[in-house]
Amino acid sequence: MKKYFILAISVLVCYLCTSCASSVKVDVTRPAEMELNGANSVSVLSFKPLTSNSIYYKPSRGDRITIFDFLGLAFDYVSEDEERCLYELKSRLEKKIVNANYLTLISSSIVEKEINQGKAVSSDVYLTGQVTRFDVSDEKKEEREKINGKYFSTYYYVRNVKFDFYCEVIDSKENKILGYKNFSYSKVSDSKKTKSELPSAYELLSYSIDYAVSDLIRALQPYTERKSLKLLSHKSEEMKNADKMVKNGLITDGGRAFLKIYQETGIYEAGYNAALLLEALGKYDSAESLMEKVAKNSGEKKAYRALADIRNEKRLSEKLQNQINLKDEKKNETEEDEWYSDFDSAPVYLNFDDIDW
Repeated sequence: MKKYFILAISVLVCYLCTSCASSVKVDVTRPAEMELNGANSVSVLSFKPLTSNSIYYKPSRGDRITIFDFLGLAFDYVSEDEERCLYELKSRLEKKIVNANYLTLISSSIVEKEINQGKAVSSDVYLTGQVTRFDVSDEKKEEREKINGKYFSTYYYVRNVKFDFYCEVIDSKENKILGYKNFSYSKVSDSKKTKSELPSAYELLSYSIDYAVSDLIRALQPYTERKSLKLLSHKSEEMKNADKMVKNGLITDGGRAFLKIYQETGIYEAGYNAALLLEALGKYDSAESLMEKVAKNSGEKKAYRALADIRNEKRLSEKLQNQINLKDEKKNETEEDEWYSDFDSAPVYLNFDDIDW
């Protein structure tokens, strides 16, 4: 697991033009936006509709919550569209979690039953939320057109939808909020001649639900992001040859060539490019020390900006590794607890004649 995330850095070379330096695109794995304290399992509980009897409050990280008293009760939805939006939000999020295979998904029906019965919850964390706004309004508009000196009116309709909700991730052992996200979407349909032609609120919001699910997945688990590192060009033939290596996909050879040029000539662009290629390869310590030297020797603002970016990448990489380590530690602790629980559930007295030695 550790090597998968830390070493899963793919490098692509973008050909801008033959006279320009290469642009190296790198796929890097980012840490989860929320700290889940090493959670290995998650459950997605029902989202509360706008008209639920629960009292709306603005969650804060670290808050302790009261276990939901609405679980297992039938919700009153504003409309079928609100009900379908919340259903799709839950089901699409569950599907993403299963497909990612990073966190184990625990059935929400099991967790809700455990909560209602006051039992220990099977999942390490669970996610839920509430709608704070679900407005649907149709607007009739008039369009006047002058034909042969006379004005004629044409009427058409548009549908406006506003959908606001929040999600929170809760530590099931301590009933403490680990993180939350607010979402707000506003959509307007195309003009239609009749109201019956207008798309439903759910149809207008379907893509927004996908965006919300993607945001929540990034909050729960590491994700891949592509960034572009633009190398600097120089008129020297040695620099051009090194750049050709990079364009041909020889990142390591090109980086060594740039580094040699910098050490022998002190050309600022060569040192800058060498440091960026070290960053592209995930060698953040070496990239940081080299870019720091390049920035101090050249005084170039671009080098200092690149140095700050490398340090940020290093910080994110360390954060990712810490999350993976903590997740592995929690998994091992869980396995050890299961060993002890198996002993606890075994009979106290054994007939030694029944044991297969």
